[in-house]
Amino acid sequence: MEVSVHIRHLFKMIILAVCLTGVSSPAFAKIHQISYDQRGLYDQLIKKIKPGDVLVFPNQKRFTLGKRLDGGNRGSSVRVYEIKEEPQFVLRIPKSEQDVPSISHQIEGLPFLKQNGAPVIEVVEVLDLFYMKVERLPANYIRIEDYFKRPDMFEKFKIQIEEALKSFSKKTALFHDISDFGTEQIAYLPDTDRILIFDWGSLSRLSILVRNETIIHIDPSWSRRSLWSSAISGFRHSKLERNLRDKAISLLQEFNQIAIQERKAVVEKYPLASEEIRKQTGLELEKERAAVFGRVHKFQGNCLEWLRKIERIDWDSY
Repeated sequence: MEVSVHIRHLFKMIILAVCLTGVSSPAFAKIHQISYDQRGLYDQLIKKIKPGDVLVFPNQKRFTLGKRLDGGNRGSSVRVYEIKEEPQFVLRIPKSEQDVPSISHQIEGLPFLKQNGAPVIEVVEVLDLFYMKVERLPANYIRIEDYFKRPDMFEKFKIQIEEALKSFSKKTALFHDISDFGTEQIAYLPDTDRILIFDWGSLSRLSILVRNETIIHIDPSWSRRSLWSSAISGFRHSKLERNLRDKAISLLQEFNQIAIQERKAVVEKYPLASEEIRKQTGLELEKERAAVFGRVHKFQGNCLEWLRKIERIDWDSY
């Protein structure tokens, strides 16, 4: 009897400690199993997932969720959580069954960006259809979109941000576009004084392609358009106050010219391959893009057939 009383008292103390600290103990966490062969409950259960819960994926990786974080440009289709076991990383998971392609688009587009030197966030681990484990942005990061909209808030970092954007323009000069690129998808990191792309899509292109010190592909618009061209257009049609809009456009045009000057240096440095080779390269590049496009859209077409549910394990039955 006395032992039973002590056990009940100990149990009450544990419950009280959890309530007072607001911390979800692993012993009381809900565990959600994600598998390939289940379907139908993902949309229902994703709404119930909360910090402290544990996700178990088909590759047997387990993640205890911390607080929910900003999802960036894909916030409407991807949920981002800190990982309690590894707070330096975050977990990106689809927000619903229909949003699963958002994860696959990023996984599909990542190799091309890294291969061509784009400064993207570090991706540590992926499981297609299910999740991306990526570097966590520091708490003091500054989204470039916010800098253009409210420059007064970041006056302290004005010189550093604009110099970092110039450096970024040089690094990405050879890109014709980066899928879904915009000022809302890049951030300035004060601690490391750099610009980082933290959101992207599956299809990106180069304006100039150099192989073996020869230009084997060059886009007709290489001397006019850069990554910043679409951002310039976006700000022209934005509802920002005129003075802010004009200032943003002026800066973006400056960055556009920096990228074009970098391209001109490349064109002056390397010889052009024959027209036949450039034509063949263009066809090969389009074929590669079509293959990526086909994989992505084939996946989208079969998404509801493939995607599976998250099912909470009934631990009471063990």
